[in-house]
Formats: sequence, C-alpha cells, structure tokens
Amino acid sequence: MNIGMRLHEAPGESFWERLEFARECGYKNVCFDPEAVLPEFTASDAPSRLDVHAAEQVRCAFKLKGLRCSAVICDYDPAAPDAEAVYGAYLRFAKYLNAPLSCHGLTPENAARPVALAAAAGVSLVVPRAPQALAVFPEGVRQSLELPGMPLPPLRPEWGARVTSLLLPADAVMEGDPAVASYLRLAVSRDLPVLLAGIAETTAERARELAEDAARMQMAANGR
Repeated sequence: MNIGMRLHEAPGESFWERLEFARECGYKNVCFDPEAVLPEFTASDAPSRLDVHAAEQVRCAFKLKGLRCSAVICDYDPAAPDAEAVYGAYLRFAKYLNAPLSCHGLTPENAARPVALAAAAGVSLVVPRAPQALAVFPEGVRQSLELPGMPLPPLRPEWGARVTSLLLPADAVMEGDPAVASYLRLAVSRDLPVLLAGIAETTAERARELAEDAARMQMAANGR
C-alpha cells in the first residue's frame, strides 16, 4: 500500500529536513505545497521561482530520499492578478516532477480554462473535495476525497465512483475509527493512493504502520 503524507506537516526547518522525516518514518510519497514548504514563497512568486532550476532541485531531492511526489498543491483564484501566469508556472513545475496538480479553488463553474491548460501541458488535475462537496467536473479532472476528523462518515458508494485518491485523518487510523476499514478497502480495490493528514511527530511512523496493517488485512480479504 502506497501510504503518503503532506510534506508541510513534517517537522523540520528546511525542505530537506522534512523530506528526511518522511523517509525515516517509512512513507513512500508526499504531497508538496510550495507555499507551505519553500522559504518566503507566495503564490505570486510562482512565475519567477518555480522555474526549471527549482524543479530540478526538488526532483533530485525526492530521488535522493527515495520518495515520490504524489501531487503539487496550488490555490487557484481566477480573479487574482496574473492568475493564469501563476497557474501556468505551477503546471510546468508539476509536469517536471511528473506529478498531478492538486488545485484548490477549482469548481465546475471555473474549471474550463484550467482544464484546457492542464490538458495542453499534459498534467493531471486533482481537485480536493470533502464528501458532501463531490461534484461533476469536466472530463480530465480527478477528485481527491478529503475526510473530516472523527468520527468518519460511513463510505457511500457514489463517493467511491468519483475519487482517485484519499486523504484520511491520522487520528482516525490511530484510534481505530470503524469506518477506516471501508475506506482502505476502497483504496485497495482500486489501487488509490492514500495520504494521512494531521501527522504528529511522535506518532507519524506508528500511524503509517497501522494504515499499512489495515490495508494488508483488506488485501487478504480481497484475495490479493
């Protein structure tokens, strides 16, 4: 099971220290948010700072630590100054890292232009959504199911049909929320990546172990 974490939740004063923490705790992939991880970076800096040189440094860092970038996070605000230039910089950065772009702020109403630009760039778009906000997006947009804190809502069949990744609260895994098994069963049956959210420094490794153990149980039950 490919269990990951959000890199900005890893402790450390530098990008490298955060990567090392994720590696030491046994995670296989991390979700990368430049605004939350890179020093003194804001979205408006993207056209000048998310260049080929920066992408190559980040790509090499992931390779050296044996980690995969599961997604690059950006906030999309079509009303912001230079919105298309900022979004384009994130697209190029994600493409260089061979990662999907997780685009916060994308809605079915404003998605047409971003979807077209992503398709032209050859980048997969992912939209993080809470269960109640899953919606019908244009073709080419994947949805990540981001679950709230405990207690987890029971999995509904229509959610599973629309999502391509899961974000589970680490506390729900640690405390044995009964709904965790159904979500991991969905992930196993469709080979969906799973990110643990709300990682604590002292329990990060244990949360990953418990998630993997639970996933293995689901794989055994499915005869895999």
